[in-house]
Amino acid sequence: TLAEFNVAKTDADSKRQRAERVDKVLAADLQAFEANREGDFRALFSALGRDQLHIERQVLGEFKAVLDFVRHANDSSSSSTTSLAK
Repeated sequence: TLAEFNVAKTDADSKRQRAERVDKVLAADLQAFEANREGDFRALFSALGRDQLHIERQVLGEFKAVLDFVRHANDSSSSSTTSLAK
């Protein structure tokens, strides 16, 4: 009957509207999640970059110390050799 059809149509419309609202909420949640994830990744890579830079500076400092030691040792042996030659 027409009354049953109208009830079924109203019920279907209500379910469709509810599904659309759920879709909108889920889409907003997904966007927020993606934005948070992007922020998390940026923070993570920024921290990794800072750590890498710190490590590189430390390694370069150690290399410089070794080179300075070798130069100093060479200078000392050169001056000792020069002193002995005189």
